[in-house]
Amino acid sequence: MGHSDKKKEKYIRTIIELQKENEALKGQINSSLSENKLNLILENAGEGIFGLDVDGNHTFINRKAANLLGYEPADLIGKNSHSIWHYKRPDGSLFPKEECPIFFTLKDGKKHVGESYFWRKDGFGFYVDYSSMPIFDNDLITGAVITFSDITGRKIAFEEIIRLQRAVESSGEVIFITDLNGLITYINPEFTNLYGFTADEVIGKTTPRILKSGAMAAETYKYFWDTLLNKDVIKVEIINKTKDGRLLNIEGSANPILNDQKEIIGFIGIQHDITSRKLAEDEIKLKNELLQTINAEKDKFFSIISHDLRDSLSAFVNTTQLITEEIHTMELEEIIEITGSMKISANNLYNLLVNFLEWSKLKRDGMAFVPEKLNIKEKIGDCIDVLSESARRKRMEVSFSIPDEMEVFADNHMFDTIFRNLLSNAIKFTHVGGKVNVTADYNSDHSILIKISDSGIGMPAELKNKLFLISERTGRTGTEGEMSTGLGLLLVKEFIEKHGGKIWVESEAGYGSTFSFTLPEMIKETLSDKVR
Repeated sequence: MGHSDKKKEKYIRTIIELQKENEALKGQINSSLSENKLNLILENAGEGIFGLDVDGNHTFINRKAANLLGYEPADLIGKNSHSIWHYKRPDGSLFPKEECPIFFTLKDGKKHVGESYFWRKDGFGFYVDYSSMPIFDNDLITGAVITFSDITGRKIAFEEIIRLQRAVESSGEVIFITDLNGLITYINPEFTNLYGFTADEVIGKTTPRILKSGAMAAETYKYFWDTLLNKDVIKVEIINKTKDGRLLNIEGSANPILNDQKEIIGFIGIQHDITSRKLAEDEIKLKNELLQTINAEKDKFFSIISHDLRDSLSAFVNTTQLITEEIHTMELEEIIEITGSMKISANNLYNLLVNFLEWSKLKRDGMAFVPEKLNIKEKIGDCIDVLSESARRKRMEVSFSIPDEMEVFADNHMFDTIFRNLLSNAIKFTHVGGKVNVTADYNSDHSILIKISDSGIGMPAELKNKLFLISERTGRTGTEGEMSTGLGLLLVKEFIEKHGGKIWVESEAGYGSTFSFTLPEMIKETLSDKVR
């Protein structure tokens, strides 16, 4: 080979070597570019990423992972992962490496995904979603790549949702949610407990359609809807109907549900049953009204009693004073007349006090009520005998027409008081020589109708309408100046109503009066029922 050929061969070898070096340099450059690109990706990843060798020691770690764990990357390279950030559970108990799913990847070569709890350098922990992927080299496990993200906020939010859901479902309040159109999308168990409807029966339906009782006006529901659409809260008391048709008094509120743009996306209602409370309130109200009525009646009664006692006692005292001072100059007939008047005054005072005491006992529930079998003809005959002196003085005819066998089921003392007062009034307001007639008949409703009719002075319609009202003063003077307060009739009405009977009067001024009242008939069933 000549000198020129050798030189040419040398150049060729040099060119070939340069080409090889150039290719190697290109490979190094490409490798460097790929590594830089990979590092750039790792450092800008939104997740924490680190690599582990087969013993679980860190081989690389990105900035996100270091920040989440509170370390510098250099602090972790070559250090064992489990003993730094995975060594104990959320409750503080030790977490052995042998039980760690991330460590399993290095042993079984399988991918593991799940939730866990990592610990920061400052001693605080946080929940993570993680993925542990094995690295192989010629089918041998050489390490693992771990990716993770902090889910503490999501975890707390989820747990809060669970707590809220449990609170809603265990609440003693009815809670339901509707969409923008008012269609039910959720009910809690208390909704079913109170109204009887299951979720399957109400989801997709409107609450008025399900619970509407018919006791609320359509305008009321329209007002509720308009208020909610105006993004206002409503607080209401309404009447709803249960699945089995019962009506309930409900107290509740409803709120619009707004999104971040302050747009209505649904509504939530909260309700509870106040039926028992309303019944108690109504009962208290009724008792208060009754108490006010009783107090007003008592005050009026005492006012009448004090006035009439004063007048009667004054007249009685004046009469006794007159007879005491003038008796030595009086004729026998005059003395007899005055003492007769005194007797009538004394009887009137006695009857006034008796009526007062009986009314007081009745209002205190201190009067015994013992209904028994009474023969009407015998009882009325006895009462007429008691008042015969008053009738005789006015030369009046008192008659009665009653079947011998007729019986009532009544309290003996109350019956005497009823008839004595009515007959006494008939005599009192009938002129000398007048007539009083008493009758008794059977009614179809197993009651006895008793009537006391007189030929007396009667009464105008205005007085008749006030006769049984304690708030009205109805006392007036008899045809011979007899005292009358009207209290006897009030007592009569109370006693008759105690028996479940009724009393009424038919009268016209100048044409007499007829007082009618009913008492329960004495029949075997009545007696046996009462005895039981």
